[in-house]
Amino acid sequence: MNYSQQRKKIRSLLQDRFTLERRMLGAKPPFIAASLVLYRNVCGKPNCACKAGHTHGPYTYLSFKEKGKTRLKMVPRLQLEDTAAAVGRYREFQQALKRVRRLNRQAEASFKSLRVSLIRRAA
Repeated sequence: MNYSQQRKKIRSLLQDRFTLERRMLGAKPPFIAASLVLYRNVCGKPNCACKAGHTHGPYTYLSFKEKGKTRLKMVPRLQLEDTAAAVGRYREFQQALKRVRRLNRQAEASFKSLRVSLIRRAA
């Protein structure tokens, strides 16, 4: 790849990164670092139908890590839409961050390649 092509590639990578960064900086809070999961429950009543397999639910829970342990927190139905949106925003932010890191690695490799092509050999 010649010098001009290398510069174009680097500019393109940096522009892609800038676009992602702008989108990430414009993200609307709040974020919730968790996953939404559905669970069916068995209650404590001795003669309830849930004991025979007709469980209660499904109920929506947030699943998250706290001090190295997985925790669950029930999400009230009235808060489900807002909670799901906040979880989705967190996931989108994390995915964008992963892409920024990949673009950074690619740009660094391209700069190294450019450096090698610019160095004159000592004779």
